[in-house]
Amino acid sequence: MKPGKVILILKVILILIGIGVAVSGSAWWWRAARKWPEVTPAIAYTQQGKRLATEGNITEAVVAFNRGIALEPTNPQPYIGLAVLYESVNRPDLAIETLEQLRAANPQAKGLSCRLAEAYLGAEDLPQARDWGQKAVAEGADPARAHSVYGITMLRFRYWDTAIQHLQQAWKLAPDDLDIPLTLMEAYLQQGDYARVIQVGEQLLPRVGDSPRLHYKLGWAYCRQPQRGDTTERAITHLKKASELAPQWFEPYAELGRLYRSLGNNAAALDCFQRAWELDPTAAGVASNLAALLRQRGDKRSAQVEAAFQRLLRARERFTALRRGYNSPAGQEDRRNVIALAATEGRFRQYGTALHRLQKWLSEDPADLDALALYVRLDQEARARYPDYLRPGPGISTPGR
Repeated sequence: MKPGKVILILKVILILIGIGVAVSGSAWWWRAARKWPEVTPAIAYTQQGKRLATEGNITEAVVAFNRGIALEPTNPQPYIGLAVLYESVNRPDLAIETLEQLRAANPQAKGLSCRLAEAYLGAEDLPQARDWGQKAVAEGADPARAHSVYGITMLRFRYWDTAIQHLQQAWKLAPDDLDIPLTLMEAYLQQGDYARVIQVGEQLLPRVGDSPRLHYKLGWAYCRQPQRGDTTERAITHLKKASELAPQWFEPYAELGRLYRSLGNNAAALDCFQRAWELDPTAAGVASNLAALLRQRGDKRSAQVEAAFQRLLRARERFTALRRGYNSPAGQEDRRNVIALAATEGRFRQYGTALHRLQKWLSEDPADLDALALYVRLDQEARARYPDYLRPGPGISTPGR
């Protein structure tokens, strides 16, 4: 056979092989593509909204999420993305409004009950958080998250055993979620089971040794153990580490001051409480200890700090009574309590919580001018520290529509 014919035959063979590879490759890509989730316009807008929010473009992000909602009113993704954004700017009230719109459009949306429980918990609406948390646990759509939010809600209600049961279950279902055991430690602390706090904390320490929350809770627990050499040393080490990791957090300094005072080291205790007071002059417990230590030294500042303590104590007692009354069966129907509580929360810059209470009240009595005026004022104050953002809703269409 002539060399030219051999070359021609080889070229034909190579072409056929190439066609075969292309065809088989196309078939593989077709099979793989069929398994990929479709990127719908609502999902595309959701992804855009998340990116914009990460970049700090709050207004544009809200517009993107709302456009996704407008295009696919039953798709939960843009609603959830928008709710998360509102929570990040201290507006759980708007997160609730967003998720309630999703519930109206798609009451069977997967994970909706759990998201609602989290949003209501963020707004300190404990009865609603409890009810939605119970439903989320029963549905089992996102079991670890559901048990976690329900456990935290029960912790707020001071039902320690129930809280611990659900937090333990959540940790079992999501062993890599380190926030769950930290919350479980808080439940053990509130229950007074300091040995269990230490057991969980020491187990976590190799994995999250740079967590100020972990070191603080461990230091707190060791402080409440019988003080021996090793126990005292561990308590001091953990509390100092927490203050190093979070130097603007007053609580590690305050707890270290309490430990030093219990050991009779008043000079070190005074230094710690003075630092804690500088960081947070609204902490009543810090004021009480600082006033006592200053008084022991004959320092004239003790009278001023004592007066501040009495003022803070009265304010805290009133605040606690207002919240307790609100969370009672008939508390949300007491107009004076609702407005007084919202005004107090506004003074503490807990805007989302206050606005949620007012919004609920105004939905029942939209003609209440006092509640409306307070709502407008607190809404303006809440927005002052952020780029402008809009309310949730499907009213923003895509460009050109």
